Formats: sequence, structure tokens, C-alpha cells
Amino acid sequence: MKTTVFHKSYPVWIKIILAVYMIAFASATWNHVADIIVGGLFPYHEFWNVPCWMNVYWTSLTILDPMAIMMLLFYLRPGLLMYFIIMFSDVAINVYANYTFWNIPILENFFLLNQVFFLLFLCATAPFILKHRVSVDADLQNE
Repeated sequence: MKTTVFHKSYPVWIKIILAVYMIAFASATWNHVADIIVGGLFPYHEFWNVPCWMNVYWTSLTILDPMAIMMLLFYLRPGLLMYFIIMFSDVAINVYANYTFWNIPILENFFLLNQVFFLLFLCATAPFILKHRVSVDADLQNE
């Protein structure tokens, strides 16, 4: 059985950061599931009157977010790449939606600000995790 990132000899600070990543995506998954429960399979057109492609994208995060969690749990580098792709695309689409459809001042859009800050956190911490991952993998090979 493949070991998870929490079973490897990473320092505690890396495990805490990875746990924060996973908790954030689990919370996002729950938000999308709740939206589907309330509004049906493609709820965002009803909620925010956005185009179909945005509706499909946000609904697809219901599957993509937990997939990213599992990928990060078992395969660190591809998991981080999936996190970057999801977060960058989600923030870009939400910024576009904010300025095109919602017209909410950026500093008043709590959900968008949270996503931007999480993306910045991901960008700031992932390089350190990857750098440390290489040294941990080299140590494991030398044992």
C-alpha cells in the first residue's frame, strides 16, 4: 500500500501546511456539495446568473477538489501541481465573474479575498515543501 505524505519523514511544519491545504479543499468541496443540494446539479446560474461554462466549471470542482486532496495525499508533486491549476483557474474565473457579473468591490468580496489569500499562501509555501521533499527523498534513498 502506498504511504501518504503524513507517513513520510517530513518535518511537522510541512505536514501542518499540507493539512491546511487539504482542509481548505475539503471545505471548498463541502461548499460545492451544499450548492448542488440546494440548487441542483448546476446551481450557479440560478444563484448568480453566470454563463453555462462557469456553472460547469464550479460544479466540476465538486469532483476536482477531492481528487486534488487524494493526489496531494499520495503524490506530492503532482498534487501540488493540481492545487495550483485549480486555485489559479478558480481565482481567475472568480475575479472575472466579480467584475463582469457581481460588481462587488474587491475588498468587500470575502469569498474572493479568501481564495486570493489561499492562492498566495500556496505560492509562498509550496516551493519550500518541494525543496524539502527533494532532500527527504534523497535521505530515504540513502537508507
